Amino acid sequence: MGFTVRKLQGEPIAIVTLALPIERYPSGPGMICHQLSQLAAREPGPLFAIFDMRGLEPSLSDVYLWLAEQKHGKQGSLTDARLRPILVGTHPMIPVAAKKIRQQLGIDVRCVPTMDEALATVRGQFASSAA
Repeated sequence: MGFTVRKLQGEPIAIVTLALPIERYPSGPGMICHQLSQLAAREPGPLFAIFDMRGLEPSLSDVYLWLAEQKHGKQGSLTDARLRPILVGTHPMIPVAAKKIRQQLGIDVRCVPTMDEALATVRGQFASSAA
Protein backbone atom coordinates (compact mmCIF):
# COMPACT_ATOMS: atom_id res chain seq x y z
CA MET A 1 0.00 0.00 0.00
CA GLY A 2 1.26 3.48 -0.81
CA PHE A 3 0.79 6.79 0.92
CA THR A 4 -2.68 8.24 1.53
CA VAL A 5 -3.93 11.63 2.72
CA ARG A 6 -7.47 11.86 4.09
CA LYS A 7 -9.12 15.05 5.37
CA LEU A 8 -11.65 14.72 8.18
CA GLN A 9 -14.87 16.43 7.19
CA GLY A 10 -15.62 19.65 9.05
CA GLU A 11 -12.31 19.65 10.95
CA PRO A 12 -8.87 21.08 10.15
CA ILE A 13 -7.35 17.60 10.39
CA ALA A 14 -5.63 15.48 7.74
CA ILE A 15 -4.58 11.91 8.40
CA VAL A 16 -1.52 10.83 6.44
CA THR A 17 -0.88 7.10 6.16
CA LEU A 18 2.74 6.32 5.46
CA ALA A 19 4.26 3.36 3.63
CA LEU A 20 7.69 1.79 4.01
CA PRO A 21 10.32 1.42 2.82
CA ILE A 22 10.30 4.97 1.49
CA GLU A 23 12.60 4.11 -1.40
CA ARG A 24 9.87 1.79 -2.74
CA TYR A 25 7.55 4.82 -3.08
CA PRO A 26 9.78 7.59 -4.50
CA SER A 27 6.89 9.89 -5.40
CA GLY A 28 5.15 9.41 -2.03
CA PRO A 29 6.67 12.26 0.01
CA GLY A 30 6.18 14.77 -2.81
CA MET A 31 2.58 13.63 -3.30
CA ILE A 32 1.92 14.05 0.41
CA CYS A 33 3.34 17.59 0.36
CA HIS A 34 1.21 18.51 -2.63
CA GLN A 35 -2.00 17.18 -1.07
CA LEU A 36 -1.31 18.74 2.34
CA SER A 37 -0.57 22.07 0.68
CA GLN A 38 -3.89 21.97 -1.18
CA LEU A 39 -5.77 21.10 2.02
CA ALA A 40 -3.96 23.79 4.05
CA ALA A 41 -4.88 26.41 1.44
CA ARG A 42 -8.58 25.73 2.16
CA GLU A 43 -8.27 26.22 5.92
CA PRO A 44 -8.55 29.65 7.59
CA GLY A 45 -6.13 28.51 10.30
CA PRO A 46 -3.58 25.74 10.69
CA LEU A 47 -4.06 22.24 9.30
CA PHE A 48 -3.25 19.50 11.80
CA ALA A 49 -1.41 16.72 9.95
CA ILE A 50 -1.54 13.40 11.78
CA PHE A 51 1.09 11.01 10.40
CA ASP A 52 -0.18 7.49 11.05
CA MET A 53 2.82 5.25 11.58
CA ARG A 54 1.01 2.50 13.49
CA GLY A 55 2.09 -0.95 12.43
CA LEU A 56 5.18 0.36 10.65
CA GLU A 57 8.75 -0.51 11.50
CA PRO A 58 10.72 2.49 10.27
CA SER A 59 14.48 2.31 10.05
CA LEU A 60 16.87 5.17 10.64
CA SER A 61 17.33 5.20 6.87
CA ASP A 62 13.56 5.75 6.41
CA VAL A 63 13.70 8.66 8.85
CA TYR A 64 16.62 10.30 7.05
CA LEU A 65 15.09 9.80 3.59
CA TRP A 66 11.83 11.38 4.78
CA LEU A 67 13.67 14.28 6.41
CA ALA A 68 15.66 14.89 3.23
CA GLU A 69 12.38 15.43 1.39
CA GLN A 70 11.15 17.83 4.08
CA LYS A 71 14.22 20.10 4.02
CA HIS A 72 13.39 21.59 0.63
CA GLY A 73 10.85 23.96 2.17
CA LYS A 74 8.05 22.90 -0.17
CA GLN A 75 4.53 23.94 0.64
CA GLY A 76 2.89 21.07 2.48
CA SER A 77 6.17 19.85 3.98
CA LEU A 78 6.89 19.82 7.70
CA THR A 79 8.46 23.27 7.31
CA ASP A 80 5.17 24.74 6.04
CA ALA A 81 3.98 27.14 8.77
CA ARG A 82 0.36 26.25 7.98
CA LEU A 83 0.86 22.67 9.23
CA ARG A 84 0.89 21.29 12.76
CA PRO A 85 2.30 17.75 12.53
CA ILE A 86 1.86 14.91 15.02
CA LEU A 87 3.26 11.36 14.77
CA VAL A 88 1.22 8.31 15.80
CA GLY A 89 2.68 4.91 16.60
CA THR A 90 4.55 2.84 19.12
CA HIS A 91 7.71 1.83 17.28
CA PRO A 92 10.87 3.03 19.11
CA MET A 93 12.07 4.84 15.97
CA ILE A 94 9.10 7.27 16.04
CA PRO A 95 10.45 9.37 18.94
CA VAL A 96 13.83 9.29 17.18
CA ALA A 97 12.13 10.72 14.08
CA ALA A 98 10.58 13.49 16.20
CA LYS A 99 14.00 14.25 17.71
CA LYS A 100 15.63 14.41 14.26
CA ILE A 101 12.84 16.71 13.02
CA ARG A 102 13.51 19.02 15.98
CA GLN A 103 17.29 18.90 15.44
CA GLN A 104 17.31 19.31 11.66
CA LEU A 105 14.20 21.40 11.00
CA GLY A 106 13.68 23.20 14.31
CA ILE A 107 10.10 21.93 14.56
CA ASP A 108 8.64 20.34 17.69
CA VAL A 109 6.53 17.33 16.74
CA ARG A 110 4.50 15.44 19.30
CA CYS A 111 4.45 11.63 19.32
CA VAL A 112 1.48 9.70 20.64
CA PRO A 113 0.81 5.94 20.67
CA THR A 114 -2.81 5.86 19.45
CA MET A 115 -4.99 7.59 16.89
CA ASP A 116 -7.54 8.36 19.61
CA GLU A 117 -4.90 10.24 21.59
CA ALA A 118 -3.75 12.09 18.47
CA LEU A 119 -7.30 13.17 17.63
CA ALA A 120 -7.99 14.24 21.23
CA THR A 121 -4.73 16.22 21.33
CA VAL A 122 -5.41 17.96 18.04
CA ARG A 123 -9.05 18.69 18.79
CA GLY A 124 -8.01 20.15 22.13
CA GLN A 125 -5.47 22.40 20.40
CA PHE A 126 -7.85 23.87 17.85
CA ALA A 127 -10.70 24.12 20.38
CA SER A 128 -8.52 26.15 22.76
CA SER A 129 -7.26 28.39 19.96
CA ALA A 130 -10.86 29.07 18.88
CA ALA A 131 -11.84 30.14 22.40
